[in-house]
Amino acid sequence: PEHDAADDTDEEIEDWFSRIQRRRPPHAPSRMRGADVTHIVRIGFAEAARGGRKLLRLADGVRIEFNIPPGTVDRDMLKLDGKGRPGFGGAPDGDAYIEFEVAEHPRLRRAGYDVLAEVALSDAQFRAGARVLVPTLDGERWLNVPPGEPAHAEIRLEGAGIVDPFKHRRGDQ
Repeated sequence: PEHDAADDTDEEIEDWFSRIQRRRPPHAPSRMRGADVTHIVRIGFAEAARGGRKLLRLADGVRIEFNIPPGTVDRDMLKLDGKGRPGFGGAPDGDAYIEFEVAEHPRLRRAGYDVLAEVALSDAQFRAGARVLVPTLDGERWLNVPPGEPAHAEIRLEGAGIVDPFKHRRGDQ
């Protein structure tokens, strides 16, 4: 019978592919730590100031629950150990990082651990005194403006600001 050299070549190629599929290249790791991931989470001004608990649902159905530290500022990062991509070959999972985007408040702004709110009063209200409703982190609150206060006076609400994690107390408004 005639022997075709092309048949030998085809068999050699098939044998070569079969050996490659059975053998892992020497540089391929048998264990690999999972990848770290970053999630950007938008939170409200008051939620960032007071702190709280949040649930993040990922596209693959995974749910990550985490605490928002009181006093969080825009672009703060929170590390969640082992909540990233799964590891390979028994290696540990990667970490998840939460990057916070803090929304602006329409009537409040932050100054360190203090909160500022502008309330417009007429000259007559400054002369006679007034009772006005002001926004705070905890909702609206009545504020008494004493008679005779100068225009652009600053009135302080002690302890109505943002939690200072180092002094373990709230700033003022």
